[in-house]
Amino acid sequence: MRIRNTLLIACFLGLWCAGAAFAVPLTLSFVPVSQTVSQGPIFVHVKISGFGPGTATAVGDFDLTVSYDPSIVTATGVTFGLALGDETAFEALTAADWFTTPGVIDFAEVSLLDSLDLEARQAPLLATGFVLAQLIFEPAVLGTTPLNFTKSIAGDSSGTNIAPLATETGSITVVAVPEPSSFALMAAAGLVLYFWRRIRWKLVVPAIVQIACVVLLFAAAPPAVSPRIPLKDAKGAVTGIEYQVRTTHFPKAFPNDPRARSQNLVTPITLYNTTNAVQRVIVCATGISVNLGDDFKHMKVQMTLAANMFSCDLPNAQNLAARKERLGAMGCRLITIPAKGAADGQTDATFVSGNDRTVPQFDAKKLPIPGKFNVVKQFGGVGPTQTGMIGSGVASGEGWGNVGGHPGVGPNAPSVAKALDDLYLHFILLQNANLGFVADPAKAPPRDQASFNCNKCFGMGPGGGGTGLGDFRGYHLEPLAAADRKGVMAVFANHWIKYQTLELKNSQTLTASLNLHNDFTYFASGPTQAQYTLDSSGVPSDCFVSSAGPPSPSTPFTVSPQEVKRVQVGVTCGPNVSPGAAGQLVLTMTGAESLGDPELLSTHVLRLVAPLPCDVNADGSVDSLDIEEIMSLRGQPGGAGNKYDVDADGTITVNDARRCTLSCSMPTCTIPPPPQ
Repeated sequence: MRIRNTLLIACFLGLWCAGAAFAVPLTLSFVPVSQTVSQGPIFVHVKISGFGPGTATAVGDFDLTVSYDPSIVTATGVTFGLALGDETAFEALTAADWFTTPGVIDFAEVSLLDSLDLEARQAPLLATGFVLAQLIFEPAVLGTTPLNFTKSIAGDSSGTNIAPLATETGSITVVAVPEPSSFALMAAAGLVLYFWRRIRWKLVVPAIVQIACVVLLFAAAPPAVSPRIPLKDAKGAVTGIEYQVRTTHFPKAFPNDPRARSQNLVTPITLYNTTNAVQRVIVCATGISVNLGDDFKHMKVQMTLAANMFSCDLPNAQNLAARKERLGAMGCRLITIPAKGAADGQTDATFVSGNDRTVPQFDAKKLPIPGKFNVVKQFGGVGPTQTGMIGSGVASGEGWGNVGGHPGVGPNAPSVAKALDDLYLHFILLQNANLGFVADPAKAPPRDQASFNCNKCFGMGPGGGGTGLGDFRGYHLEPLAAADRKGVMAVFANHWIKYQTLELKNSQTLTASLNLHNDFTYFASGPTQAQYTLDSSGVPSDCFVSSAGPPSPSTPFTVSPQEVKRVQVGVTCGPNVSPGAAGQLVLTMTGAESLGDPELLSTHVLRLVAPLPCDVNADGSVDSLDIEEIMSLRGQPGGAGNKYDVDADGTITVNDARRCTLSCSMPTCTIPPPPQ
């Protein structure tokens, strides 16, 4: 038993058990093989069959492309069967594209079920085969179109490639006046097959839970625990408030419309209260991109305090800044955190880009009107983690190049995930019950009410549409001036969190760029004298900080107004870094004018992780976010050393995604909850 478990763990960790090629091919076919229609919808099932001795015993993934004549029929959709799992129950991940290239339907699916459950679910169907997906067409003109498989990839329950795969052809003939009885029978058969297979799976196939396998999965790939980040006051003393920033992911803005490719940016954060009293904290957030090589104008948001109420607005006198990075829209929220022992002393918040949002109103001179907002319900990409402009692509369904936080436009623009750099957080911990925060004057749109952006947010829009933003690309938060902060019973703190986790590697040195500026220094009336220190106590064992500078730690330096200043930090690891090891490096920046009593200016957190095999987004766990990322890259070149090409066959495929489901930290690759 010990030897068997060792072999299984090795397989789950990515040292995949090699399997011999299947001697007998499975067959992909169209059902019906041919049909004659005069009106739609036209249903064509894609079936796999031929199971028996010498074949695979289950199908864990597939990636298929079907060609047809777009002058005869038009593809209108793809639905997936339940043999690999119910995607609505998060048992499978699917992808389908029938609209980008006329005459081509590309569709893929990977099961998130463990191997034993998957094989048990498909066992009753192997004798006759089963439906993988259903293609839906509408007739265009009279004629006959052939149906052909132009790509056929499939893997078994362990992600081993099923080869060879035999394919058959099919056809659809569109006629003017079919036999009424034939047409009725054909349409009814399609609908009956569609609903029958779903009901059959729901009622007949048992859901077998393999407890031993689940335990093995947890043993093979334990999720890393991200350290909490303490909130400190200006003198560096802890306040009792801590937080964790979790993995940013990119769900579709319109999940029910596959043609709409706009994506939101979602960054979960959990706040913890380690004190015995309820705490209230204002959190403001802005997403910032890497240097994109162009100047983008950014507007100023002014934080004010009047009659014990904090507020932020766009002043008419704008100090427009031009930077190489794109700043996102800025959002603030007043969050109440229960005391320790009540609701575990924690509160979850989510920074969402792409929500319906308010945007400022502008006068005839294109100056913002304080306190006046328009509610934009049609556009996406306006939450605080958004890093680019938005446009009408959300509504039209055309690409997501200028929608939902993409930092560029066109097919050559960098992806959002690669362009994100920092999440900038400005905290105001209220220490007086009379202090509060003024929310948006207009009622927040419904989607905002459940998200982070429910108090005050400055969204972006195109130059038209009544928003008047023109070339503006985001917002700087100008906090209360140093003189105004004095005497206020509140703690003010600035934090930078690197979106991109530094992926530690054995016997290598990796570098990261950390910020030595913030909105205090950016909007200061004059130069700021500062210095920084590095806390490497959270760096994983067998790794150390090997370089930092210029400037060097504890060396005074000057930050000028509107200067974007950074320092390069190197982390070197030895040969024995444990997979899944996680930690963080913390840079603390303090004022240097009074070295005997320095003021804490900002804290910059660089998250570190030695990724587990298949933890492609390096967040410390293998989950559906990793599987989705691998699926999105299918067909791209791979090869030895490519973390997405798990089987190292030279190409990233659905088989790689399936193999990684066997290393997931939770059943069905559920995203792990925040640590308690």
